[in-house]
Amino acid sequence: RLDPYIPTPHSHEIDVPAAGCVEVFPTLEAGASISGTLVDESGNPAAGKRVELQRRSPSGKWYAVDQYWSETDPRGEFRFDRLQEGDYRLGYEIQGTTPLSHLPYPATYYPGVADPETAAVLHLLPRQDVTDVRIVLQKAHT
Repeated sequence: RLDPYIPTPHSHEIDVPAAGCVEVFPTLEAGASISGTLVDESGNPAAGKRVELQRRSPSGKWYAVDQYWSETDPRGEFRFDRLQEGDYRLGYEIQGTTPLSHLPYPATYYPGVADPETAAVLHLLPRQDVTDVRIVLQKAHT
């Protein structure tokens, strides 16, 4: 252990043979989390919608990783766990570069903006829990 880093949640069972050796590489993590609610423009929970994260690279570019998405539950709630420290943007369907007409809402960044340049940036520290994030969707497509 080295605070704030802790061993991964799953334990490692090590069997050393009578005549031999074993090499094990434990992983230490300091995972942070983000949780909140996605609501429509009227403030009603947006269930079954995809919330996505983008992470800023050391060079300043935003990128997406497949594991950085979550579907909202019936209450419109979402959660991301085991995140590395750093800067994040989140929102509804923000990974694509062009609007998708089959989706009910346009891309929306936290807290409720369409332009990624005006989106709020969350800076996560090791083992930090950011809660009560509220994303308000843009007006639905007509």
